[in-house]
Amino acid sequence: MSNKELLLAMSDIMDQKLKPIKDTLDEHSKILKEHSDILKEHSEDIRDIKYTLKEHSDILKEHSEDIRDIKYTLKEHSDILMVHSDGIQSVKLLLENDFQPRLQNIEGCYISTFNRYRDGVDRMQQLETDVDSLKSVVEEHSRQLQKIV
Repeated sequence: MSNKELLLAMSDIMDQKLKPIKDTLDEHSKILKEHSDILKEHSEDIRDIKYTLKEHSDILKEHSEDIRDIKYTLKEHSDILMVHSDGIQSVKLLLENDFQPRLQNIEGCYISTFNRYRDGVDRMQQLETDVDSLKSVVEEHSRQLQKIV
């Protein structure tokens, strides 16, 4: 066999061995082309999504500043509430320790005065009854004395 024949035989053998690889590469090439077409179709969607994400990112930044302002305002109000809370606590203590005992003392005085007056009213009515009886007796005695004299 000559060199040329050997080379042709080797070339045929190589073609036979490489044919499955070439077929596989052709299949992969078709698949890659299909995926490339799909990617091209979706690239516009991806651009739209990127644009929407950027818009949402800008909106989030604006809201983030608003939230920061709200947090600051809440902190200020919290500080004010703490000051008022201390004042309210002071007022509560003053009411409990100073005014409440005084009011209880005043209430006690009024109740004892009421009880005395209530008892006095009963005695006053009894005295009126007694005075009316005495009046009638005195009048009767005065008439009798008048007759005698």
